[in-house]
Amino acid sequence: MFCNKEDVSSKKSKVVLGAVVGCCVLVLIIVLAVVLSKSKSTAQVLHSNDRLECPGFKDAAECKAHGCEYEAVTKGPSCYMKKDAFGFNVAGVYEKVNGRVYNLVNRSANTPYGPSFSSVGVDITYINEEVIRVRIIDNLNKRYEVPAQKDFPLLQATKHMDPDSMNYLISASKQSEIFSFQIIRKQDKTVLWDTSIGGLVLSDKFLQISSYLPSEIIYGLGEHTHEKLRHDLDYKTWPIFSRDAFPEGGQRNLYGAHPYYTCLENSSNSHGVLLLNSNAMDVTLLPAPGITFRTVGGVLDLFFIVGTDPENLVELYTDLVGKPMIPPYWGLGFQLSRYGYNSIENLKNAVERTRRAGIAQDVQFLDIDHMEGNRDFTYDTKRFPGLLEYINTTRDTYGMKWIIILDPAIEAVKDYRVYESGLESDVFIKRSPLWKEDLFPEELRGNNVTYGKVWPETEVAFPNFLDDRTKNWWISTIVDHHKKLPFSGLWIDMNEPSNFGTNEDNPSYCNGKSKCWSLKCPNSPYEDPPYNPLKSTGSERLSEKTLCMESIHSDGTNNYRHYDVHSLYGWSQSQPSLEGAEKAINARSLVISRSTYPSSGRYAGHWLGDNKSTWEDLRRSIIGMLEFSIFGIPY
Repeated sequence: MFCNKEDVSSKKSKVVLGAVVGCCVLVLIIVLAVVLSKSKSTAQVLHSNDRLECPGFKDAAECKAHGCEYEAVTKGPSCYMKKDAFGFNVAGVYEKVNGRVYNLVNRSANTPYGPSFSSVGVDITYINEEVIRVRIIDNLNKRYEVPAQKDFPLLQATKHMDPDSMNYLISASKQSEIFSFQIIRKQDKTVLWDTSIGGLVLSDKFLQISSYLPSEIIYGLGEHTHEKLRHDLDYKTWPIFSRDAFPEGGQRNLYGAHPYYTCLENSSNSHGVLLLNSNAMDVTLLPAPGITFRTVGGVLDLFFIVGTDPENLVELYTDLVGKPMIPPYWGLGFQLSRYGYNSIENLKNAVERTRRAGIAQDVQFLDIDHMEGNRDFTYDTKRFPGLLEYINTTRDTYGMKWIIILDPAIEAVKDYRVYESGLESDVFIKRSPLWKEDLFPEELRGNNVTYGKVWPETEVAFPNFLDDRTKNWWISTIVDHHKKLPFSGLWIDMNEPSNFGTNEDNPSYCNGKSKCWSLKCPNSPYEDPPYNPLKSTGSERLSEKTLCMESIHSDGTNNYRHYDVHSLYGWSQSQPSLEGAEKAINARSLVISRSTYPSSGRYAGHWLGDNKSTWEDLRRSIIGMLEFSIFGIPY
């Protein structure tokens, strides 16, 4: 084919034009690709699902000054840790009977909250076919560990494990790698726990561990007022530290401490994870899905329970911490309680009109208004004359049982035999030797005791229930009181332990008095640790509404700071209370406790606290009852 000159010129113009257009299109494509790439990158930043927060820092400068990264986001934390920040490398591993041990060395000498542990041990133990324990400790320093585990049935009867019989596998990093580990369900290879998300931080007063979760269906963690049984994983943080607070909703810590959750996997299998730690902590749930535990003391002592379904999981969890107590038959009936009867007449009217309404009442409670001056182990014979006789009459006529309230705090006054015998037996929580003498009122300074203020008129002392001497004193005092007032069960309250007006200059109970004492805790790293997991609730100090963190408890062998054992107080009171009640009545009895901890169900039931008896409270109580069944406290 041949072409003339004119045709050739025309064709050249078209080629040039086509080339220009092609270049423009190419440039446009490149620009769009860059924009879209940036847009996608920005979207990933704005909607990060597994970013681990560096909590407690107010701005970018403070965040970066503590070794964290800062990038503003619309969802999730702006101040965060890189996955490879901090953490530990594997220095060695060896096998042991029923497990293995990893030795780790830190990757950074510092953390955002203080110097890092330099040498760490990860002690993995196969407890039985369904339970594996991972204990992460400081190799160089002995640290506080929860004494409640001494009574865990499953830890008292270890056996040699055949790996082929176990329902789980464990996978971990190799020599010199950044340490992470996985717990895997053997049956279907579901990864139940995966710390490759990063964020392992271990320092004296800040310990953190994070994991990916296999599904978004998470239950448990307490005690809080949860609006739904199933957790929201949209970066929700829940503080855990026993606290006297009204159950009014919001992400606030309440009476008990239960760092335990259950997960319903996509296969419909269930597993549970317990962090056995009693220090102040918080738990953040991530949309990844994932979870972060942060605590201010102790060790990271994790139990993984590989169950089949939710019911089986409750069975396995209570195999570990102890089966719940069996209440007496009468404890399953209708029970009536309120504060403010104030007189024997009002009390009788409440009981009799309940009967007239055709309600078969089995139990009547007596709150502190039946006491003389709000003192334990007393009753007011002026406002409640004939109470002893009325209890006997209702028992004989209706078969009714009576439950009385006991607060732990004992009024510190002369001629009050309970206080005097407590001093003689040396049963009270002690003051720190670091405190100045003038911390307490002058008349109480000669005693090595931590004092506080609750319902009685003057100051109070708090029994140290970790000590066997205290337990025996409490039991005998309960038995003696039963001879005066024939109760059938006990209601133990205010045992977070609660204290009024801590660190306040003018607490409400002063009512304008010219002379009024309140407990003011001295500054210390235990009162004000580098990270305060309760700050989001308005608690500027850990001691708010309770005792000073350096108060001293003892089990007869070891001394403990209140900082470590605070959330165990209700648990430690429950066992001697049940033993005292059963010894007093020589039959099965019943204790309900406001503050609880894993294994409390062995000795006590629980009630959900001081609500306002609204329909909303009733709805929330259903969630609370189901959660406490998960915690092994079904009563």
